[in-house]
Amino acid sequence: QSFVALMGNHASSLPEETLALDPGLDAVIHKEADETVVELARALRDQRDLKDVEGLIYRQGDEIHRSPERPLIQDLDALPMISPFYDKHLNVEEYFFAAARFPMVMIMTSRGCPFKCSWCVYPQVFHQKKFRMRSPEHIAAEFRYIREHMPHIQEVGIEDDLFTGSLRQVDAVCDLLIAEGNTLPWWVDTRVNLPYETMEKMKQAGCRLLIAGFESGDQQILDNISKGTQLEEATTFMANARKLDFIVHGCFVFGQPGETFETMNKTLDLAKKSQS
Repeated sequence: QSFVALMGNHASSLPEETLALDPGLDAVIHKEADETVVELARALRDQRDLKDVEGLIYRQGDEIHRSPERPLIQDLDALPMISPFYDKHLNVEEYFFAAARFPMVMIMTSRGCPFKCSWCVYPQVFHQKKFRMRSPEHIAAEFRYIREHMPHIQEVGIEDDLFTGSLRQVDAVCDLLIAEGNTLPWWVDTRVNLPYETMEKMKQAGCRLLIAGFESGDQQILDNISKGTQLEEATTFMANARKLDFIVHGCFVFGQPGETFETMNKTLDLAKKSQS
């Protein structure tokens, strides 16, 4: 008999509601699943009580129980690199991102985000706004693995909540990639207040594409969502990106608190202006 456990943003936000959707659902793995899923598998194998598996909301008969909350993983270097698993188990040619070179792989170098944007679900639900980073050496080692063992890969996508959450970390990673003569292009998520000097070093280290959170063309909307950026920074960001020959994937969001047709048109104008 199968044991069915769900994870993800919706399940972690509303675990009891999720389990109530279908009696065939046995559990929700709450928030970070890396350690919970291993302990759950061992508990099921050994027929142990699930109450001792931290980070689990589970069904027992007609009742739903919660085990103790699992602490966030602090040492991300202790987790295995994902690229060897891609190499061994995944046909990466079956996946693509339209703005990236093909074929590509995606990795994460950090979890969480130090900023407080009210609408951004993943850092709030999964990572509880706690920003944790892999060591620069660990990140550089994964780039090295990809270059040496997966030479067909044309780009690395760094799918962090925010790669540029620590400029000191960005500098350290870029310094290592530059020192190793990295030739593998990569892309990241960033904010529009990224300093020119940091952008320049990222370019030297191989960064090709910046996915930037513009969000809105209205300053009041940006303030309403606690974005912490200014409209003029978006203009400066685009000027710097053009100067350094970056490709920019801009992210815009409609429907934020205070949104009107007027503010949405301002966002559309910003998107069109940024494209030109």
